[in-house]
Amino acid sequence: MLSKDPLPPICYKYIESFDNLSVVPDNQYDKELRKILALVPDYKERQKEAETSWEENQPDYFRIATILCKKCGIQLKTINALDFGEDMVAPEIVQKNYEKQRWHYHIFTDKGYMYIVDDFDTVTLYKGDTHEVIGSMKVQIQEESELSVNASLDL
Repeated sequence: MLSKDPLPPICYKYIESFDNLSVVPDNQYDKELRKILALVPDYKERQKEAETSWEENQPDYFRIATILCKKCGIQLKTINALDFGEDMVAPEIVQKNYEKQRWHYHIFTDKGYMYIVDDFDTVTLYKGDTHEVIGSMKVQIQEESELSVNASLDL
């Protein structure tokens, strides 16, 4: 028979059943993490290799979002989702976006939630709550992993 208990308490009980679990207070988290990372062989070299690999192999959407935010004086923190505008525009526009592969990037920045509409040759950054245009730029992907960004920014 299925339990009628809410899911979070059931999950907590399951996690608490682990023998090697230790609960770490927030103020000790970084210290504990450093201890764990110290156990990883060649951690610094692996970290540098991963960073280099990321720099060389970033997806175009990440590079585009990073450059556009930087040009607008905004710091990109995370890209939360890519979609065709399902929660933002009418279903017929979503269908056109899907057919044309026109992406919406939902991002979090140092200025809060924003989104980018990628129209292939132009990307436009919008403020999430007001839908105000923050800026746009011309973009051309020349070959795989080669990104050309027009130096001018339309504000």
